[in-house]
Amino acid sequence: MLKRLTLLIAALGLITGCASATVQPATPPSATLSEVEGPADTTTPSPVPPTPTLAPTDTATPEPSPTLEPSPTFTPEPTLPAVPSGMTVERLNPALYAVRATTPGTNVRAEPSAQAEVIVKFECGAAPLLLDAIAHGDASASGPAWYHVADGGWIREDVIQTHADVKEAEAAAKAATCAASAGTGGETDYTPATQSVWNFAQGQDNLTGTCSTGPILPPYGLVQITPGGDTLTWKSQEPAPYVFGKVKTNVYAYSGPTALGDGTVTMSLTFTSATTLQMSRAFVPNSDPACTHTHDYTGTFQWEVP
Repeated sequence: MLKRLTLLIAALGLITGCASATVQPATPPSATLSEVEGPADTTTPSPVPPTPTLAPTDTATPEPSPTLEPSPTFTPEPTLPAVPSGMTVERLNPALYAVRATTPGTNVRAEPSAQAEVIVKFECGAAPLLLDAIAHGDASASGPAWYHVADGGWIREDVIQTHADVKEAEAAAKAATCAASAGTGGETDYTPATQSVWNFAQGQDNLTGTCSTGPILPPYGLVQITPGGDTLTWKSQEPAPYVFGKVKTNVYAYSGPTALGDGTVTMSLTFTSATTLQMSRAFVPNSDPACTHTHDYTGTFQWEVP
């Protein structure tokens, strides 16, 4: 009995000891804050991988292109007009303007020669002509230089005025004294005021009287006329000139021996305009004194003599 009591007391002691013992939890203790890992990523992954964002690139500002200087336009030198052999020609820089300030008009010729074809008449007071070149060494050996007209043709330097300014030239043309002088009876006097050259063309020989010889050919072509108050000197291809006396306005006459001494001649000259004239020539040869050879001439102004 006593033995049972002892065993009961021992069992109760064991039970009491177990009840007083600290029960350890089944779950491990929580970790300290320093030991806690970051919260798990709860983001739902995208089925398409994200496109990486490229860093913006710097936009390069282009350097301005250098401004190219324009290339100079090549302007060829104008061709100098052709001149006869033995003459020289040079460009006028600056150009000049020609004015005809006196009567009669003067000729513009195809070449720089007194024998060249007349292509136009440059009248007194006409609009100025533009001159672009000058030639020296006249092929006909008469001396003066010739100006080239920009529109074509040549004109002698001694029969025109030249101006460097077109306004001055226009004013000079307007101020030109172009009216022919009036004769004592009110008739217009066309007698040249200065020495000039005329071209004479003759008609056929008209024979009258008793002639033992046939027709003759008298002098013709260029004639130099020099006014001298009431006289007029007429110089042709004959060895000596003739001096005409004034009969009336525009009319001059000569009667006497020929320059060749081969007979007598009577000439009557009439200016019909500032640039034209008519003349009759009656020749009686010493070798055939009963015969008279008569020729009618027409004359055309060519140029003034310096």
